[in-house]
Order: sequence, then C-alpha cells, then structure tokens
Amino acid sequence: MGNDTALAFDADGAAFKGSVLLTTGFKAAGGVRLVAATIERNLECGGGQFVGNDKAVALGLNGAVVKGNVFLTAGFKADGGVNLSALQHAQKGW
Repeated sequence: MGNDTALAFDADGAAFKGSVLLTTGFKAAGGVRLVAATIERNLECGGGQFVGNDKAVALGLNGAVVKGNVFLTAGFKADGGVNLSALQHAQKGW
C-alpha cells in the first residue's frame, strides 16, 4: 500500500480497542503514522515492512499510548526511520 509522495497509512489520534497487527505480509511504502493513537492491547510489527519517504518516517509512533506490549521483532524492517518519542507503553518487545 502507499506511494512515494504520501503516507501509506495515517491513523493519527485513532483509538483501537484491541491489538494492531502490522505483521508478516504487511508492507507499507510511504510511512505509517500512529501519532498520538491509543491502542488498548498490543502493537505487533514482527515481519512487517515499512518504508518512509522524504515526507514521513517509516513508522511514526510519537506520543502514542500502547496499553499492552510493543513488538518490533523477528523480520521487522523499517527503511526511513522509526519515531518512538514520547511513546507510552506497558512493556517493550523489541
């Protein structure tokens, strides 16, 4: 999903009642933004592929609240940076 000039996925300020699964088979070109989003359970990105561009980092989580775990594990790939500034989470799995 996505292109070279825009975000692939923009969920700034969104509220997710469960887990967010951006795992094996997930590919985003153009950056994924979850800035100031709230995730009630886990954020799982193991195996996901994220590619940023000149307008967005590959994965932007600044100011997000994850009430479960954050997994940037096995096969996670981000070309173009990951922003975790001010991320609030219960535990890390990276």
